[in-house]
Amino acid sequence: MKHIRGPFGREQRPGSKSTTKAGRKKTSLPESTVPGTEVPAQFIPARNILADAIARAEKSALPASAITSALLVEILPRLVAEFGHQKCAFLLNKLADEVLADATGPGNAH
Repeated sequence: MKHIRGPFGREQRPGSKSTTKAGRKKTSLPESTVPGTEVPAQFIPARNILADAIARAEKSALPASAITSALLVEILPRLVAEFGHQKCAFLLNKLADEVLADATGPGNAH
């Protein structure tokens, strides 16, 4: 099967469904931002469960700031437990670089 490269150099398989039932864009494989990590088994079903839970929270009239804060409180300890302190810090730094690159890219005057 033919593979394509994602933005972080991770190979991705083309041809999977592009949207979920709720109309959200699906990725065929996650982009690896932590060197030495592999795409975990059952990534797509796990992502879909989380995306559905977030969509339900958004429909419940909770403020976006409350949802985002809750997500951060839940994810940060899990990132440290999964990757360790050094890799977690590397991941967060790489994400920060990507966010800043998007903010200063073409069409953004920040």
